[in-house]
Amino acid sequence: MEEESDQEPIDVDKMLMFVAAVSDAMGGRPKRPEMESCLGGVVLLVVFTLLLALLGVITYWIES
Repeated sequence: MEEESDQEPIDVDKMLMFVAAVSDAMGGRPKRPEMESCLGGVVLLVVFTLLLALLGVITYWIES
């Protein structure tokens, strides 16, 4: 059972050019990309941990 799709195939080159244009419009590329990616990962980890802790506190508070 094959369904016919009306969508055009995604053009990867156009998509990458669009992403690069949006990145440039939002302030360009970071000066030190290795530092930026590391910092982003650390921030993401801290936010995830805080959300998990908050969820645990709320669950404990509801059950007691």
